[in-house]
Amino acid sequence: MLTLYKLPFQSRAERVLWTLEELDMDYQVELLNPMAGDCRTEQYLALNPHGKVPTLVHDDTTLTESIAIMEYLNDLHPERPLTPDANAPSYAKDNFHFRQALSYGLTEIESYCWLRAQSTLLAAVYKWPEGTAERSLKSIERAVPTLWAWLAERDYVAGDQFTLADIYYYQLIGWMKMLGLSELPEHVQAYLDKLAARENFPAAMKQAGPKF
Repeated sequence: MLTLYKLPFQSRAERVLWTLEELDMDYQVELLNPMAGDCRTEQYLALNPHGKVPTLVHDDTTLTESIAIMEYLNDLHPERPLTPDANAPSYAKDNFHFRQALSYGLTEIESYCWLRAQSTLLAAVYKWPEGTAERSLKSIERAVPTLWAWLAERDYVAGDQFTLADIYYYQLIGWMKMLGLSELPEHVQAYLDKLAARENFPAAMKQAGPKF
């Protein structure tokens, strides 16, 4: 049994949700309302001491951190369909591009998205020095040309195969737009449209996902 704990609105849990759909896995969802204190109950903190989402419970195993969960789910399949093919002659280069894309997003983009979110949307909860929001957006704007260049050169962010990195970047680009990133290049919008047209793109994300 797979149980995904998520919020009623968009969060990093949607990455896991989409991965479950792509892998055609049976799962159930438990919604947590943070405004009602659902993320701070004794029961939930026993699963995730940080009180965050996503959390995935697989039988007697509890998993946290979205990308690690995504890779765990992919590893449950012997063929690992959402990571580069280990039997391909180009595996070393393909896997490097895959790992590079994930690492770049986490270190050069997502960290600044979180800072900007904390210093704008969540300013009532988090206190940051004046100017944090503006500097965070500038850091995001400095980072995205590298991502745009990858998407201009490749069918998908890590190469010619749809991978977990594309699930990650679909949501990350949406987050950047919500936080004030300027208009997307045409080829980036086409990439997002291609991802959203996938058969296993979650219906919940179509209904409540980021608007580009």
